[in-house]
Amino acid sequence: MSNILHILNTTSYDGAAVLAHRIVKMTAQFEHEVVSIFPGSAIDEFQRDGVRVEVILKKKPRGLRGVVNKNFALNRFLRNHQYDIIHFHGGGISILLFLVLLKSKTRIIFHLHSGNITGIPFKLGLPIIYKLLYKLIDPRLEKVATCEHVKQFYTKEIKSAKTGLIHLIKNFTPFDFIPKEKLNITIGYIGRVSHEKGVQLFFDLIEDPIYKQLNLKTVLMGDVSNGIAKLIDERKSGGMIEFLSPKLNVEEFYNKVDILVFTSSLTETLPLVILEAASFDVAVIALRTNATEELLGDYPLLVDQYDVAHFLEKLNQYYSEVDCRITVRKIHQEVANKFNRKEYYSRIVELYQLSAVK
Repeated sequence: MSNILHILNTTSYDGAAVLAHRIVKMTAQFEHEVVSIFPGSAIDEFQRDGVRVEVILKKKPRGLRGVVNKNFALNRFLRNHQYDIIHFHGGGISILLFLVLLKSKTRIIFHLHSGNITGIPFKLGLPIIYKLLYKLIDPRLEKVATCEHVKQFYTKEIKSAKTGLIHLIKNFTPFDFIPKEKLNITIGYIGRVSHEKGVQLFFDLIEDPIYKQLNLKTVLMGDVSNGIAKLIDERKSGGMIEFLSPKLNVEEFYNKVDILVFTSSLTETLPLVILEAASFDVAVIALRTNATEELLGDYPLLVDQYDVAHFLEKLNQYYSEVDCRITVRKIHQEVANKFNRKEYYSRIVELYQLSAVK
């Protein structure tokens, strides 16, 4: 039985951390431990679920000092622990380079959770220094692409002899498809409540006069970034939104809403919240991107321009056209069946078994 260490940047309610949590829970035949470089809002819930988590730094320092501190802290931790496999979900290129140099006999899995590999918001390309570092360590890595367009991006940017050996294990939904029996006349936002995720567009949408005329209810759930808490409190007190604190159990949110407004314009992979929405037969209004097209295909509620008017148009389309709702339901069922737990489980177990014997 392999001993596996999962390395996260934080144990927050984001895609990488949630997916790591799901992997640990669904593959109990392996010994798992999670290290979080910095504290995260979900750590207590991870631990209540029986996931062993250790945080190596109490706060997040900035700049070069932060890079040095987290590498030294992780070094201290790893000197006292041995693992068959290190599954790297995030923590920065310096940590990944450090692992390759320090753990020469350990299999290292690099999980490509970010569409641009770097995890740096709004980066459309790969900086030269990143290319050089990835080329250097590429032969020592087992790469896992969460979707086809990320695999293609890595192959294009890191021209290495081993780039063809990228495991394509697409993100999944742990829920079976459940058709919605009735409309709730409610829309929602779930995920990191931050400016980089485009939450300002969501606020602009629900404050638009046309939206107010529709008399829709609005639900928001997620990890609130610094500087946005006041905006949330103002809208809660004004009765504009119902706010749900973030948690791993997301059924309450999806059972409340008809439409998920996905406002991110980042280089996403296959967002877990969209996969979850499909399982609960919740429509998704989102920007047409590599991520949303690979996931949803020819979906009628994708927009070509990132503005309130286009999101409002799709919102009206869903509520006013029965044919639209029938079409999206069919796509939801196809997505939920295709990106399923059983397929993901078998591929992850195969990856761990393959890594353990090398």
